[in-house]
Amino acid sequence: MMLGFYPPLQKQRLFYERQTNNIDQLFVESTAGGGNYAFTVCRSLEEKSRDNEITLWSLVNLDTTNANSQSVLTFKPPMKLVHSVSLSCGDEPEYLCLGGKDHQMRDAIIVYRFQDMVKFQKVEILARQLLDFDTCTVKFNPLLATSIVACGKENVKLFKIKNGHLPGQSVMLNNTARGKYFRHIAFQNSGMSGDQQQAAQGKSTYVFVATEDGLLYFINYHTRQVDKIIQIHEEGIAAMVLARTSEFIVSVSQNGTIRLWTTDFENLKSEVKTGTQISCCDVNYDGTQICVMSQQGGTISVLDLATSSYNVVLRTHLDHVTDMAHNLMTGKLVTLSEDYCVKVWQAETMEQINEFVSERDLPVRVVCQNQGFLGEGITSEHTDTLVAIGFKSGFLRVIDLENMAVVHETLLFQSPVMDIEFSLDNKFMAVFFKSGKIVIINKERPDHFQPVKNIDYELPNQNYCSLSFSMDSSMLANISSNANTITVWETRNFSLRYHLDVTGDIISKIAFAPNGRDLVLLTISSKLKFYRLGQSARDEELLHVKDSYDITDMECVDFQITTNNRFIICAGKEGVIKVYDYFMRGGPIASTQAFLGHFKHPTRLCVQKDLRNVYSCGEFNGIYKWTFYGDATKPEDLSQFCEELAGEKEARARLTEDDIEKQQVDEGMFGQQELQNYTQKQIDKHNN
Repeated sequence: MMLGFYPPLQKQRLFYERQTNNIDQLFVESTAGGGNYAFTVCRSLEEKSRDNEITLWSLVNLDTTNANSQSVLTFKPPMKLVHSVSLSCGDEPEYLCLGGKDHQMRDAIIVYRFQDMVKFQKVEILARQLLDFDTCTVKFNPLLATSIVACGKENVKLFKIKNGHLPGQSVMLNNTARGKYFRHIAFQNSGMSGDQQQAAQGKSTYVFVATEDGLLYFINYHTRQVDKIIQIHEEGIAAMVLARTSEFIVSVSQNGTIRLWTTDFENLKSEVKTGTQISCCDVNYDGTQICVMSQQGGTISVLDLATSSYNVVLRTHLDHVTDMAHNLMTGKLVTLSEDYCVKVWQAETMEQINEFVSERDLPVRVVCQNQGFLGEGITSEHTDTLVAIGFKSGFLRVIDLENMAVVHETLLFQSPVMDIEFSLDNKFMAVFFKSGKIVIINKERPDHFQPVKNIDYELPNQNYCSLSFSMDSSMLANISSNANTITVWETRNFSLRYHLDVTGDIISKIAFAPNGRDLVLLTISSKLKFYRLGQSARDEELLHVKDSYDITDMECVDFQITTNNRFIICAGKEGVIKVYDYFMRGGPIASTQAFLGHFKHPTRLCVQKDLRNVYSCGEFNGIYKWTFYGDATKPEDLSQFCEELAGEKEARARLTEDDIEKQQVDEGMFGQQELQNYTQKQIDKHNN
């Protein structure tokens, strides 16, 4: 997992380094001097270790380029679970308090000297106290740096740090606490200045404690008595925060209602109903904005009190992202997830534009219509704004990204869609089903999608299904029986052109190279196999060019060839994205550039046709957007951007002028008039 922050004014997401494990808990604490610290709790990476690791992050300068200035230290408290973190008040907090359960599953609170940790990297327990109730929250009293309030099941208890001990006193709740869980704590005077706090000492000061069923307890700190109980929400309370300006207190219910109260809870100043469940909230430093997070909706929103606006600033999928596709013409990125959602993003800003939900049918494959450079001599008659989405049931939907409308939907076979491919002339769309059936759909008419050919073969390997159209759209290749054979079909009449047997290898993906001459195969043993297409219609076999071994340290799960044919980008299960030169130069093992960032390995790659960005996704990873700095220029003759075989060199040296003309006829490179001239030339030559 990665720790990041989102400055709303900058409209970009920034990430901290040095966080390589699952983040179980995140706590953010502010100081009176304007300092901000984050605490991430995660499991230790050491084998047989039962401890948690807590990493302390400095959020003062928000400089993500200097990792050392961000991560202050990492330490292991003797606790199995950490529920709450709190810093004492003051410009430079003196104490850090942790609440949770120890390795014997006993509730406990532990206190450290925070300044020793920050300045001297010294981690030493100052005080420790076991509790006799399930603890939910611990918090320092802002009026007294040595006072701690803890709450939980049927109990609220006040502690004081004294001579390395934590003596405590329970609040007299009587029978009002029976069956109650106290989860949130706020202090009436926590936003006062130092002089105001000194003046307030000795007066009646309330500690506000809220239960999970919407009740608020007014606890007098000096008498340890409950003075009043009121109902502030009808639903469970998700958060309760006092603004740092001490102008109001925010309470948020789990059903999405935000209420602003005066600091004594006598009057309700404002109420906002968001319509979505809220998990937590916070108030910014000057008290002008309230940030709320919805775990169920996967959103982070900001309520601006000055403009009375409520804006969603960050959205995400709620489960693993499984596939994605980018459309260059509309500048949109389409993603699929196991949360049954199809989301459309503005690729430049990664802001969500639209969302489609399929509650009972899981979307599994998405492919955009040709969103970039077309093959030599091919022009697109229709706009390239379509995206095809395949579902687990076998359902197929085609959506126009420009109008955000479904233009076609059909159910051809009751089998999961494994792959979809558009021909570069926008004439055909091929759909590969898990059952081993391939359906070719003619889509020349924008409003009509007509299946014209079914391809079925025996012994399909249901785990590996891949399709690819050639650059001139004259051929369609697919993985065939047992995933160790390749069949290549001519699209003019769908007759079999090539049959390739690579017994001994299991093929996971195939792709025609943009040069129009090579077919590239990826095997589960992380090997790329290059084959050369025949130069004429009479060539019946694919010529083996070379094999590139160990392109990733572990199994390679996806690869993409850039549209200018200069690079091959691979993703491996070791969590690394590698970029190779297309010719695989550099020795027995080709030279490569490797890029880290994924916590778990990426499962899918997507390359923009203009080569500005590369996208990757995978389990527990979200969506990664990489800036691509490789050579984006297109070779002068893309068809010659390939390795020349020894036989091709010899054959080219022996060609006469008549042989070259004849080869051009065989390859269909002559137009109608040129073909007539060539025919007349052959007749005259025969008569003479």
